[in-house]
Amino acid sequence: EPGEVLGRLAEISQGRGADLVIEASGSEAGLVLGVESSRRQGRIVVLGMGGSEPIAFPAEQAMKRSLDIRFSLSSEYAAWDKALDLIATGAVDPRPLVRLYPLEQWRSAFGDLAARAVVKAALVPTGNGKVVFAT
Repeated sequence: EPGEVLGRLAEISQGRGADLVIEASGSEAGLVLGVESSRRQGRIVVLGMGGSEPIAFPAEQAMKRSLDIRFSLSSEYAAWDKALDLIATGAVDPRPLVRLYPLEQWRSAFGDLAARAVVKAALVPTGNGKVVFAT
């Protein structure tokens, strides 16, 4: 729930907000939550949001906070078709490509990336061993 996330973030950041928000869900709600979560002069990196449908964006709120917002779409849709075909036919097993790491093990995740022991390291925020927020 967005309210839960904002409440927990306020607690952790002493009401300041996040220095950096990485929005990778590709959803309007995720982008709005990113703006609401950011501190004044914070940064939002939006990965992979694409599509032809317009989205509602809280531009005034983003401007009042002087946010630095960057968008990135690093591949073409045709590449996804080929990749999905390879997965669907069983030619490629995607499971070894991604490894989940508890947020506290970020050093290990970055080390494994540098050593090319993993293709994608996904950091999962945890609290007392339980997932606090993940999409």
